[in-house]
Amino acid sequence: MVSPAPKPNLETPPPRKEDRSLLEIVRGHFRTTPQKVDPEREFDVMSSDQTYESLTEHIGAIVLKRPVSIGWLLGVFTALSLLG
Repeated sequence: MVSPAPKPNLETPPPRKEDRSLLEIVRGHFRTTPQKVDPEREFDVMSSDQTYESLTEHIGAIVLKRPVSIGWLLGVFTALSLLG
């Protein structure tokens, strides 16, 4: 014979804000807060005459054509010396 499931106690009050963890408060906020989108603040990432290939080439040209500066070398050296 299977025992019946206990009835939930619906008379218990919801937990107070002080009793909830920060993660529960943040999750509850994002679950209940509607997301507002302002159409004036939306921007196109790509124009109509661009493709993914042209954007990749443009970004690659910016990143790969810059010379290595002394400041960059000092930063890498400092970071590596702190690791080891």
